[in-house]
Amino acid sequence: MNNKRLRQIVGVAVGLLLIATLTQLRPLFVDATITKELDAPQAPQTPVSAAGSPRVTLESAPVVLPIPLPVSIERNLTARHAVVMDISSGRVVGQRQALTPYPMASLTKLLAALVLVDRVHDWEQLVEITSGDVREGEPVVRVGDRLELYDLFAVTLIRSSNTGIEAIARSVGLTRASLVQAMNEMAQLHGWTTVYITDPTGLAPTTVGSAEDISRILALALSRREIASALGAARYQWWTYSADNKPLKQYTTFSTNELIHPTASTEGYSVIGGKTGYIPESGYNVAVEAVSSQGARRMIAVVLGSSTFDRRFIEADELLRWAFTMNPAEQFSL
Repeated sequence: MNNKRLRQIVGVAVGLLLIATLTQLRPLFVDATITKELDAPQAPQTPVSAAGSPRVTLESAPVVLPIPLPVSIERNLTARHAVVMDISSGRVVGQRQALTPYPMASLTKLLAALVLVDRVHDWEQLVEITSGDVREGEPVVRVGDRLELYDLFAVTLIRSSNTGIEAIARSVGLTRASLVQAMNEMAQLHGWTTVYITDPTGLAPTTVGSAEDISRILALALSRREIASALGAARYQWWTYSADNKPLKQYTTFSTNELIHPTASTEGYSVIGGKTGYIPESGYNVAVEAVSSQGARRMIAVVLGSSTFDRRFIEADELLRWAFTMNPAEQFSL
């Protein structure tokens, strides 16, 4: 056998070995969302939005790699983790470390709300706040306040009341420990593999989840009318009641989500609903769902760990503007 023929045989062998090696390594380079989306359980039915229209089940979204965020956004982004999700397809449009677990802070209440909403039998029942319900945080409701359960549910989400979560759980027969267990079970059921709950309010920094999983939690939460009505309100009026069940005093609670207020300078889209969160260990978090001005497209933006109160809203706004101005075919070309 001459040297030329020998070199050809060796070249073919090396080529085949290289192809086999790359085939084995390829899964390491594929976004982990692909595995999660393929392994996640199918929902028994298509969720319905607050407006009554069918929504895509995000756990079963098509397999598509996200494109990088543009440099103009990346260089100004103070958030440690971020994601933009297209609701109609369940696809990640762009992201920064979107699969890394991070302290959720009060975004945790989205998952708590999903667990609690199915355990309520009478939204009009009166619940009295007790000393055992009190947790640190803004005193939206106080010991001795008596209010309807839905009002308590709404102001708890709108103003992020830690005491409210405890009182709602007690009213439906759950302890803090059993609520935490139910939240972790729901996360496991839906394939939100980065989510781990140690406290139902989000006060504990050991309660974590990734930006991508939080986007999926928000999408499911806003498919429930009771949750969407609360998270879509810029302000909410409610009453306390006396011991003989007579209206006592009216209050107005304003949302912590600046993007939901009429004064927000959202251009090209409107915010449907969202939730904020903050503890010192997390920095400033926000998750919002928005619809384009034409009503044809819906997006979710999640930013975790922004540097200031205002920056989280600025950065979520920038992500949404970018996502809505992109051509859908360009978004999913990879």
